[in-house]
Amino acid sequence: MRRLLTVRGVAFDLRRAYRLNPAATLRPESAASALEAADVPVQHWDRYAAALAALAESEVINER
Repeated sequence: MRRLLTVRGVAFDLRRAYRLNPAATLRPESAASALEAADVPVQHWDRYAAALAALAESEVINER
């Protein structure tokens, strides 16, 4: 199942890899892998996806 969230017109797919804007640093694994590694319950993933979508919208992170 794909985990896709759209916030303010920006879709964020938790299964895709993203790259960080060159002005910042980020861990290399995909968002879903990081959430799994941190044992974040799946029912809370939408909150993280919303936050990541906001970062993508503001171009802090960019899709690879």
